[in-house]
Amino acid sequence: MHGRLLHVLSRCEVGDCWTFIGALSNGYGRITVDTVGRYVHRWVWEQLVGPIEAGLVIDHLCRNRACCNPDHLRVTDDRVNIRAGQAGHWQTLKTACPKGHAYTPQNTRFHSKTGARVCHTCRMDAQRRRREQSS
Repeated sequence: MHGRLLHVLSRCEVGDCWTFIGALSNGYGRITVDTVGRYVHRWVWEQLVGPIEAGLVIDHLCRNRACCNPDHLRVTDDRVNIRAGQAGHWQTLKTACPKGHAYTPQNTRFHSKTGARVCHTCRMDAQRRRREQSS
């Protein structure tokens, strides 16, 4: 396995980030290990740091998806990863839901699994419509 790790790392531009320059999928490095496609950052983490617990993801602290430097990675849950990433940042810039209700502390809830913001007014409207349809 050590030889395989050296081979993978030899395909990286080494600087502060270890940027994988092989095959990419949506910006993430991809390799094949024992006929199974793997993300490079996850595989390198497992080789140098240890296993990744089921249900957890790797967050790129450097925001460089092709980076596989373990010092730039952390194991976290998807909710934290989304909030920390660009998607999470973009979402925080929104001041209102798609129907125009303001995201205020009183009108904002967070989805228990994803951490996404939920408009309380829209949620209550949807529940009311479901109750009306079922009666």
